[in-house]
Amino acid sequence: MPHEHLRRRGPAVGGERPYTGGPFTLHLANLPGASCIGALGFSASVWNGVPLPLNLGPLGYPRCDLLVEPATVVGLPLSGGIGSWTLMLPAAPALVGLPFFQQALALDPSGPDGLAMTPGVALVIGG
Repeated sequence: MPHEHLRRRGPAVGGERPYTGGPFTLHLANLPGASCIGALGFSASVWNGVPLPLNLGPLGYPRCDLLVEPATVVGLPLSGGIGSWTLMLPAAPALVGLPFFQQALALDPSGPDGLAMTPGVALVIGG
């Protein structure tokens, strides 16, 4: 199954199916701290020529994998480990069927690597 690595366990990520011409909210849960970083991309197989998933061991996080291309990165607030990220999708018929991918990460001082990452999520824009 393509993108099987996007179904790993860990902090939760989820949301409703995105549709053109309206908002789409991604829900985050079980993340430590008061903020996290959300990444959105259009590939879960390669980023700048590097195959995904990419283990972050060389950066000091051996138990963490980057699962999606981080084409867009934003800071997101958390409250009690819960957060959300709302995107407004344009009413553009050309976007229908476009896949995109999201993942979030947060600093976790109590974790073995000091970093917590959500499993990635694969989405397809509907019309």
